[in-house]
Amino acid sequence: DLERVKWGQTARVTTDGLPGKVYDGRVAFISSSAEFTPKNIQTRKERVKLVYRVKIDIPNPRLELKPGMPADAEIVTDADD
Repeated sequence: DLERVKWGQTARVTTDGLPGKVYDGRVAFISSSAEFTPKNIQTRKERVKLVYRVKIDIPNPRLELKPGMPADAEIVTDADD
């Protein structure tokens, strides 16, 4: 679904440390190449496991979010409308 992710899209971010709290952010960076996988992946089964780094800018005025804190993000794409 990477082809549906675009710069500036809205993202909803949650963390295990603050259950029930949802942070709204925006996609600020999308890697142009896969990461955390070997470069020679050839089969479709393995290609679907490729990971692309995406950075999301999140307002954090109360400093609840800390660098390196694990989080999950749901990026709102046109198909989600």
